[in-house]
Amino acid sequence: METLYDNLLEYYDELFPVDDKKIDFISRELYRYWTNKGLPKVLDVGCATGSIDFALIKRNFLVTGIDNNVSMIQSACRRNPEPKTKARFFCMDMLEAAKILAPASFNGVLCLGNTLVHLPGSEEIARFLRGARRLMESDGVLIVQVVNYDKILADGITQLPSIQTLRCTFARTYSLLPDGHIKFNGTVYSSNNVAVFRDEVELYPLRSKELRSLLDEEGYRDIEFFNDFDGQPFDGSSFGLVVVARS
Repeated sequence: METLYDNLLEYYDELFPVDDKKIDFISRELYRYWTNKGLPKVLDVGCATGSIDFALIKRNFLVTGIDNNVSMIQSACRRNPEPKTKARFFCMDMLEAAKILAPASFNGVLCLGNTLVHLPGSEEIARFLRGARRLMESDGVLIVQVVNYDKILADGITQLPSIQTLRCTFARTYSLLPDGHIKFNGTVYSSNNVAVFRDEVELYPLRSKELRSLLDEEGYRDIEFFNDFDGQPFDGSSFGLVVVARS
């Protein structure tokens, strides 16, 4: 059975291109506490097609990408003819990573692109944060990017700005479910405005205060919240939320 992300695969890299500002931010934060010799090792959770990872290896990172979507991982592997690059990719559930991968084997963990809120609730998010900390060496850096659900819920927002490319438009809408979760509906339209596909996925609307509380409870330090990868302190006004914390 095809999912939203199977259908998005053909358009994924053009809808979500690698942004130098994002790579600069990630590189700066990951290197901030890096004092060892050798190349820092990074785990990218929800890596999709690996675009972020291929940009990071150019900045001298060793990157392991995981995603639970087989099609995305196959795409990343096709672009990465090992052993020619410093990246590797595995199809893996984000909650199983701490069981499968070796403890303290990474210097940083990334969970970008709203991946975290695909988990069903706070208990599972806490479990992921606990596992990510277990996978990092001391002074490891966790970087999380999610939608700013404080703003979504407070302002009753039901539609995010559409993403438009030369080939397609990605329309994104939200609807609140009775149990407090959010139904995300995504539709891709062709250049002549014909719907190519539409699908939906259920998300957990993680608020900033809850995320901070969960990070505190799991023992993270030096927790910082930003509006985006421009490094501006989080004030709740943007559609995005980026969090940096140390293990």
